[in-house]
Amino acid sequence: MRKAEGDLHGLDRWLSLYDTQQFGKCIRCKNKININRLLLMPASTRCIHCAKL
Repeated sequence: MRKAEGDLHGLDRWLSLYDTQQFGKCIRCKNKININRLLLMPASTRCIHCAKL
């Protein structure tokens, strides 16, 4: 249940950023998150590089 709530929160965040300049940017390095990563994991807040750290 906690995972589902976390996923829902991530999707809400994604939707709230959709028409802003922050949409699709990594919260750590501010680089663009690869579109394939966003399509696979829309709640992603970090690029693949920062997610590995």
